Amino acid sequence: MLSIVDKVLLLKRVELFRDLPGEEVARIAEIAEEIRYPPEAVILEQGSTDDCRLDCIIQGEVLVQVDGRRVSRLHRGDCFGELSLIDSEPRSATIIAETEVVILRLSREIFLNLLEDRFEIARGLIVTLVRRLRVTYRQFQTTGEILPGSVVGVTES
Repeated sequence: MLSIVDKVLLLKRVELFRDLPGEEVARIAEIAEEIRYPPEAVILEQGSTDDCRLDCIIQGEVLVQVDGRRVSRLHRGDCFGELSLIDSEPRSATIIAETEVVILRLSREIFLNLLEDRFEIARGLIVTLVRRLRVTYRQFQTTGEILPGSVVGVTES
């Protein structure tokens, strides 16, 4: 189990929380749930509508799949679940642990309360989504098509 100090240090590496003062990140660290997954564990299932949440990877790597096709890989400092967190729509991808993964999880209710209190978190979310849209746009420029689920991950591999 990670200490609050360890969680703060790890969360400061996450783009969504990078610009927040340390005491605000400490507040988030206190309420974030630490969860561990073994390799090959399914963390999220595409199409599911239950348990909207934000998961931030603090250790390990995950595979992002859409319709059974690998579209991306995410690692420490990346988050997933932000789309469903905002609009409560079904999950756009399946997330599978490639290595042992440790995540810090924030429920939808907690995250939305944080957004109301801290503009910096909203700005971080916007930056993350725009970055992912730019990757999708570059894919479209290169291939002439938008790959299914290409907005769900930014790491091109």
